[in-house]
Amino acid sequence: MKYVPIVAVSLSILAIITAISVAYFVNWWRLRKSLAYIVKTYTAIFSIDPVIGKKIQILYDGKPITNARLFVLTLLNDGRQPVEEKDFSKQSIDFVFSNSGQILSSEVINVNPTNLVVEKEEKGNVLSIKPLLLNKGDSFEIKGVINSDDDEIACDARIVGIKEIKRIHPSKPNLSLSFTKIIGSLVILLVALLIIVFGSNENKSIGLGLVVLLVGYWLSRNYRT
Repeated sequence: MKYVPIVAVSLSILAIITAISVAYFVNWWRLRKSLAYIVKTYTAIFSIDPVIGKKIQILYDGKPITNARLFVLTLLNDGRQPVEEKDFSKQSIDFVFSNSGQILSSEVINVNPTNLVVEKEEKGNVLSIKPLLLNKGDSFEIKGVINSDDDEIACDARIVGIKEIKRIHPSKPNLSLSFTKIIGSLVILLVALLIIVFGSNENKSIGLGLVVLLVGYWLSRNYRT
């Protein structure tokens, strides 16, 4: 049929564009440098009404407090490249809480790997992490108590190759897995289209079946999320 050469050329161009795109994104992914943090817990332990607070005083390590909150933060290298001490332009990674907040205590827990050394410093409403080596997949948690009227928190740092340390939700799916699924789906779709156009009549049903399975997978995935 006359339209077949046009479809063939279109698919050939699509194949070239897909191959270039996959190569580009795979290379970008391989060289990606990234840090992320997760606020696993930020829960009020107790809060004293301002009126009652004039008559009642609660001390924590000798310091009066009115709104105690428990926090658990995770910092992880979710990229593909290590972050080294020399990469730090700013002298620390700062977790900045509410201006009215006062960090009462904190401790490093759940260190991965176990020989990872994390040095921290508490300065009012700022929890500072000193420069350290974080290889791919390295992570640690910090658990602490803060006296604060709200749950504001931000992360401030200047690290070579990282625009910002992003905050991710505890239930966010694994990014590398999603990336792999997207690339795999593109390759499968391309193969299916090539089979449909250039394959024999017996094989065309295989191509159509691949397309149906692929569409069904992504529809069911979106429905689950």
